Amino acid sequence: MSRLLTPPWAAALATAVLAAILPVLAWTATATASAASTAGSVPPAAAAAASAPEKKCTLPGGLAELSGLAMSRRHPGVFYAVNDSGNTPQVFAVDCNSATGRLLATFTVAGVGNTDWEGLALGTDPAGGPAILVGDIGDNLSGRAEITVHRFAEPDQLTDATVTPVTYRFSYADGRHDAESLLADPVTGSTSPASSSEPPAGCTRRRCHR
Repeated sequence: MSRLLTPPWAAALATAVLAAILPVLAWTATATASAASTAGSVPPAAAAAASAPEKKCTLPGGLAELSGLAMSRRHPGVFYAVNDSGNTPQVFAVDCNSATGRLLATFTVAGVGNTDWEGLALGTDPAGGPAILVGDIGDNLSGRAEITVHRFAEPDQLTDATVTPVTYRFSYADGRHDAESLLADPVTGSTSPASSSEPPAGCTRRRCHR
């Protein structure tokens, strides 16, 4: 009876290949089992609930071109809102404590226009109190030499009023950019893309600084 003999070099090659493949196969099996175990540990209903947005309220009329929304710090359940370019320079206080949002007050920002209001945030004033920041920072056509951020103290009373802001003017150090949102640090008062502290000499693409 004849025997099929494997040459020594072929056996060595097969051993090397198996030594390289087996750990990879073992890792793949472990990773797959781990992923399946993790996925199985989260109930489908819980996963769906975690991803579903929470409906707070429907907005009242007059906000057809809503471009900024920020939650009040002084008044629970109240949100401030602004409209986009071409609309009045006004900030609206909306009560969202019920399913149907209710307009509580309109704050007319004196001495400014609404070139392209794209951002709204709650920052701080020099005394550390909450302040409303309106970002006139949009520039769809890259035609603005500077952008502005208007700041006024968050009102204690939500009644119609005219407010006089402190206005900061900025220009980006690396050219013109279209910003669509405004973020504020509630502790330091710094904002991106603009700062609510002393006006800086210039801005980087993401942040203005002193």
